[in-house]
Amino acid sequence: MATRMISSSFISAVGEASLQKSGPQAEERVVNTVLEAILSNRVVPGERLIERELANTSGAGRMAIRNGLLRLAAAGLVEIHPNRGASIVRTSPDEMRQIFETRILIEEAALRGLPARLNDSGHEILEGILREESSAYEDGRIEDARHASRRFHIAIAELAGNTILAKLQRDLIHCQPLLASSRSGRASRFSGVSAHVETYAALVRGDGEEAARVNTALLKALQREMALDRHEEDSAERPEAPD
Repeated sequence: MATRMISSSFISAVGEASLQKSGPQAEERVVNTVLEAILSNRVVPGERLIERELANTSGAGRMAIRNGLLRLAAAGLVEIHPNRGASIVRTSPDEMRQIFETRILIEEAALRGLPARLNDSGHEILEGILREESSAYEDGRIEDARHASRRFHIAIAELAGNTILAKLQRDLIHCQPLLASSRSGRASRFSGVSAHVETYAALVRGDGEEAARVNTALLKALQREMALDRHEEDSAERPEAPD
């Protein structure tokens, strides 16, 4: 996992001697190391996280690793097993439904009120993300496009001005890669960039209701695709009944 989770150049680039082994910064490195691996599909649901490898990849000490894993567990990304360490969460179909229902509630509320709060800086943020997402899809950089897509939805909650909901939104979106199959050997069938452009166009017109409607339709379509992926994955793993 060490080589998959983060490049070994991370430690040398920062300078191993300058890295704090404990404290908030060390914990944040642990969290970011695991998050990046999850978001890039380099770790899979059910995979065990090895403390020694996390220490090597993040430069953090034992206490910082444990605290970082506790933060990830609180966000619903990691399961901590007594005497057996931690592993990446595999969400159930019911948990998938709950995550999307909560996202829809948060994003509908944020988008309905966002036109009144959206200033020049907010427009620049959303337009910049949309340019990155569109360019990444055009160039075939699917992982970069997905990162931009997640940032678009996080930015919606942040720009709405409710820091509590924005934090919850980030946690829910970080769970998103855990809901889908690994898609090993097959291209993604889903792109939300056109819906993101349509959502933003509605915000520019001052129509928060339309922005919320388009965004909710997108989230429901994404939920259906992830549910289909999960069904296909489970069917492939299920052994055939004997004749």
